[in-house]
Amino acid sequence: MMATIPNVDGELPAYSQHVNARADPQVAHSFQLMKGEHPFLVVVLNSGAGSVRVGSESVPVLSQRQTLAGTVTLNLLEGMRIRSVTVLVIGELKKGYTVHRFLSMRRELYTVETGGDVTSPSTEAPGTSVRRKAWLTGHQLWQYSLKLPKGVSILCDGGPKSFRLPPTFVDRLGNFSIEYCLQVRIKTGFFNSDHKLICPFHYVPVLRPRLPSLLRQITQSEWAVASCPEDDPDGWKALPGVDITGVLFSSRRVQLTCELFVPLPLYYTRGAAVPIHLVISSKDDQTLDLLSSPHAPRVVFTRTMSFTPWQGSYAMGRNVNEPSETHTEQMASAGFTLIPGGGEERRVLRGQLVVPGHLVPEFRILNYTLEYSIAIYPFEVVGFSPSAPSRKPILQQTVQIATTHAIAPSLDPTQAPPTYTPTS
Repeated sequence: MMATIPNVDGELPAYSQHVNARADPQVAHSFQLMKGEHPFLVVVLNSGAGSVRVGSESVPVLSQRQTLAGTVTLNLLEGMRIRSVTVLVIGELKKGYTVHRFLSMRRELYTVETGGDVTSPSTEAPGTSVRRKAWLTGHQLWQYSLKLPKGVSILCDGGPKSFRLPPTFVDRLGNFSIEYCLQVRIKTGFFNSDHKLICPFHYVPVLRPRLPSLLRQITQSEWAVASCPEDDPDGWKALPGVDITGVLFSSRRVQLTCELFVPLPLYYTRGAAVPIHLVISSKDDQTLDLLSSPHAPRVVFTRTMSFTPWQGSYAMGRNVNEPSETHTEQMASAGFTLIPGGGEERRVLRGQLVVPGHLVPEFRILNYTLEYSIAIYPFEVVGFSPSAPSRKPILQQTVQIATTHAIAPSLDPTQAPPTYTPTS
């Protein structure tokens, strides 16, 4: 198994890079390796995408195609024999005790044989021995720059497979994580211990959805109520109708039909409010009135993590007896309001589902898959007992997560919603 960084522009799912009209301000994150009471090794990593708190630490965030750039500084008060200074960018997939390195980039900043781009110029005469050249003292500084790829190619059974570079992710339920770090290695003399400093960072791909239908663009720009599926068929996807059966008031069996409409494209930005429409039909008026209550429908945004066992030659050295795993979490629930005038034996509810802002985009790498869906679960309301298990969805639609908004039409500032000042 080996991971390389190929040109995968034509083999990966389509997505676009977010480009700001002005550059994001760079934030310098400093990492130190102490030797006694003074910093022996100092690594500075610049980030234009901010940082995230992990425990008590501030971890830099880097986005797709962003360059990892900064400096490496050695403070050698008494001098030291340094054979090489190397910077590596590492991406690893961890499942329990199994670790697979899918990304490995390296840059030699200094070697004793070739020297390096050190700020302190060498004053050694030509012909000086390698052993003497290896002796460095004082303040030594190197600059580094490595550009993250947008995909990797991993050699699996049947040949290399291309994968989009996955985001940083931690799934505690499945004991699974995707982690990135910048690692600086200082190699010293043959009989001295080497030094290593690990600088973790979070990676987020930049994914932008396509524009919605023209009518939805207009309603969004005017801060109006979202268009209805009947008025804008190009802007909505109608999911197949599904029947829900159960017992009403422990006395009689009833049935109703649900039709869910979700907006197109099926690509929703983190933190966005996604409009949805739900149509409920039944020939039983009492059932219709009870189950069209805004609190009865269970339409949720779910996240599913799947793992399949290692197979073929890729299973060598790995736990091939590890069972398949699939677990689903409900990340958000929709709220509804009843629209008047639904008609005979029919009720229409307008809903909204807010995509949590902390979600990472879906990904697939090796035998791990992260997916999102909008799902309908059996209704829950006092007096109604559904026939289907309440923990299993009766209908779901796979969707994708974007990390930035579509390029919207220009908005007249006078059309923006009024601001307000909290009273407490």
